[in-house]
Amino acid sequence: MLVFFFICSYVSEKKFTFCNEIGTHVSRDQIPAELVVNWDQTPLHYIPAGKWTMEAEGTSKVPIAGGADKRALTAIFTVTLSGEFLPMQLIYSGKTSQSLPKHKFPAGFSLTQNPSHWSNEETMLLYIDEVLEPYITAKRAELNQPTTPALLIYDAFRAHTTDRIQQRLEELNVRVVMVPKNMTDHLQPLDISVNKPAKNYMKRRYAEWYTEQVIRLENDGVRNYDELGT
Repeated sequence: MLVFFFICSYVSEKKFTFCNEIGTHVSRDQIPAELVVNWDQTPLHYIPAGKWTMEAEGTSKVPIAGGADKRALTAIFTVTLSGEFLPMQLIYSGKTSQSLPKHKFPAGFSLTQNPSHWSNEETMLLYIDEVLEPYITAKRAELNQPTTPALLIYDAFRAHTTDRIQQRLEELNVRVVMVPKNMTDHLQPLDISVNKPAKNYMKRRYAEWYTEQVIRLENDGVRNYDELGT
């Protein structure tokens, strides 16, 4: 019980400090909700398999297709306090732009690659230039507040805290509040409200697509589902 009380007190204290810092910036600089921005990186699996599949009735062992496939890309989700979602950055695994898909993405998306597909200083600088800056500039013009600071909330990890990143944000007149370390599951807004529903949506859409393919094969008289990918 004492351990539970300590954890709750620790979380409450961190939450108070975090929220108070955000409130101070918003109040002092009169930052509108449209310029309070939260971003977060999350991995997305190419095969977002769920925990169910289809198999012939009576089968004793039912493997889950795609469950062991760990191939992924990284997506940056960004939302404002006013509820507006910004275009995403998608980071693929690869050494050159030939690694990027030929699919036509929505306007404003930022596509890039690196060997690990994780965010780093270079991909974050690209994101700032291709997504964040255009949004902030356009929104300031729309609100007729060209000198009003923006407030950016994000996790405290290395790709966000380099001197180049901080300098670029200062040039854009962006204030920063970082989610306390080891507290993202409690205090990172996107992590506790958007990331999981987004991944669940992808799993559901994948399951719907997979079901459609199985039905098509059944209708065509195919019984070997290994042909699903052909």
